[in-house]
Amino acid sequence: MKSFTIHLRKLVRINRKIIQELHRDETSVASLREAFDKRALHSRKMGELISDVNKDMLSDEESAVIQTLFDQFRRQSKKIQDALDVIIDRTRERLGDAVNQRRAEKGYQSLK
Repeated sequence: MKSFTIHLRKLVRINRKIIQELHRDETSVASLREAFDKRALHSRKMGELISDVNKDMLSDEESAVIQTLFDQFRRQSKKIQDALDVIIDRTRERLGDAVNQRRAEKGYQSLK
């Protein structure tokens, strides 16, 4: 049980780092990749431990801690998804602007 909670706490910390990285002006793809790899590792370890967790043997306090951590993890995951959606939308806009500018430059060049 303790190992399960430790991995869940680590996931919450990793998510916090991901959110911070996503809100930087210059997001580091390498840092994000490393954080998502660590997140996958801890998720996998939790999956291995889940069969050892007997819900009936958990105290009320342990259940409350796990529930709180899962709720925090879910909220963070939503924030991560929202931030990624914003980044994708901004990137699409910039790409569209660049394409339009390139077309305009080609059209101008053909008029010369």
